[in-house]
Amino acid sequence: MLSAKMSNTSRKYIILDSPISTDDHLEELRKRSIYVVVGLMVCTAISSGLGSQIIIFLEMPYTNVMKPEVSLLKLAQSYRIIAYVKISLIVGLVISSPWSFYHLWMFIKVGLYPNETNMFIRQPLFLS
Repeated sequence: MLSAKMSNTSRKYIILDSPISTDDHLEELRKRSIYVVVGLMVCTAISSGLGSQIIIFLEMPYTNVMKPEVSLLKLAQSYRIIAYVKISLIVGLVISSPWSFYHLWMFIKVGLYPNETNMFIRQPLFLS
């Protein structure tokens, strides 16, 4: 089985004749998982800083249609806090999804042959 590893000097993939061991695969999975979680945390922190503006933006269609004295129903005292956290997490997840998909692809790409890699690159172009 062919496998690929990054070269420190050329930053290009080098095809090796020996397969990657299970430990190397698990190390790569751990490294990519940490990158994804850190990216999600950074994007969630950024979106939590903009949380109040995001909530205002999401409530804008309702406030434009209804009278100014009518407000959205709040079933619990913690509505604003829970909504703030949920919206921050969802926006952070959406913003970090390209980063997450990139690292998922880099993890999968290591175990593929070059012709399989080309198939995965051409397939989405054909389906779109």
